Amino acid sequence: MYAAALRTLPDPAEWNRWFPAFFSEERARILRFAREEDRFSRAVSHMLLSALLGERLQLRYEELIFRRSGYGKPYLDLPGTPAFNLSHSGRMVVCAVAHTEVGIDVERIEPLDRATLRTMLGAEAAGRTARMTEAETTDFFYGRWTLLESWLKAEGTGLNNKHTLETFAPRFDGESLVMDPEKPEGTSWALGTLALDSPFPERYALAVCRKPQESLPGHVQFIEVPELIARFRALL
Repeated sequence: MYAAALRTLPDPAEWNRWFPAFFSEERARILRFAREEDRFSRAVSHMLLSALLGERLQLRYEELIFRRSGYGKPYLDLPGTPAFNLSHSGRMVVCAVAHTEVGIDVERIEPLDRATLRTMLGAEAAGRTARMTEAETTDFFYGRWTLLESWLKAEGTGLNNKHTLETFAPRFDGESLVMDPEKPEGTSWALGTLALDSPFPERYALAVCRKPQESLPGHVQFIEVPELIARFRALL
């Protein structure tokens, strides 16, 4: 589990030292975003993933063949390579790398009124928040939201109308939360949350969905963006 914090935006001269090296399709995907912050977070996501995979597989950047599934989930089109998943929210980018399919979701925690939270959670889940404070209810919501998103990303479908917070019902097997697979031939998923020590005033919720044989790490490893840029450029 890895994370990068977007402490500052790069100046144009710095950006032009590494962004032109990106694959052309990746540059085009990033430049479609109107906000500079969104472009930078996507670029950092790509550098984080490329550095982690390139170093692990001892491959140069040009040898990393990225593809996307029908639902847009990225994967590495090379035999025997690890699975991975990315997420970003606010000023935080996170990445999970595993032997088997994995999903990860990070969300910046922002205040929501209790009526909105109860509507989105659905009657059954909202009932659990009846005696919670507003802050506790907000944390409960983001915990469930990130768990749901991580599961759907592991499945490779992303958010859809079939699965909502109201219908999301993981069960506890004594060790972790478990979800059955969407595909008949699949195996169950294990879900869990991790603490993310944000260097910013805002707080973040983080959840991971993986196969039961994959252990959940005890912490998230932070990589500073300047170090990340250097590690990415070393692959070129």
